This record gives sequence, C-alpha cells and structure tokens, in this order.
Amino acid sequence: MKTLLAFVALLVSLPAHGATMSAEFETMGFGALKMTLFDTPCDRGLILAQMTKEWQKKFQRAEARLTDGTVLKLCWSGEARPGYAFVVDETGETGTLPLELFMPPHRNQGF
Repeated sequence: MKTLLAFVALLVSLPAHGATMSAEFETMGFGALKMTLFDTPCDRGLILAQMTKEWQKKFQRAEARLTDGTVLKLCWSGEARPGYAFVVDETGETGTLPLELFMPPHRNQGF
C-alpha cells in the first residue's frame, strides 16, 4: 500500500459524488491500477477488526484492480478529511486520495 501513495494520476476529473466512483492510476511498484470506491458499508473483516466500532460505521467498501487481475480489498472513508478518500488495506496500511480524481465508472474508461 505504501507504493500506492506515489500516484501519478492518469485521469483527472471534476469532483464527483455518487454511489460508485473510480479512478485509474499509474503507481510505482504495481504499475497501472483502477481503484473503485463503493457507497456500501465496508465488509472487509480483516480491515474492520483493526478499527473501533465507531470508526467501522464510517467506512465504505473499496477495491483496487491491478492490470494483472489482482484485486486489493480496501475500505475508505470521506469523513477523516473532507474532500479526500482515506483508504485502508488489509495490512493496516493507509493512503489519502483527493476525491476529485474519482468519477462514476461509466465516464472512466479503462481496464
């Protein structure tokens, strides 16, 4: 996840707020990936086990799909820092991404 912090955005959009948002990135170490933020509660047990019940309610489900087909299970919250997605993976690594990079999937073409 640390390498995910070195994003160089391939696609930048206007701020998007909706049920599902996605963005494509080029990363150091992973290559290209597509990250999707869902508007459904986080159901990732390994991630939720690292949080208090109060914080668990604030996180939504997310995933990152690598070009080789690998899917990283994530959770995200927009409450920690307004305008940003605070992302947590199953190992407890975190990252912060501007929500303006994300758009509804029908406008975000890619893999």
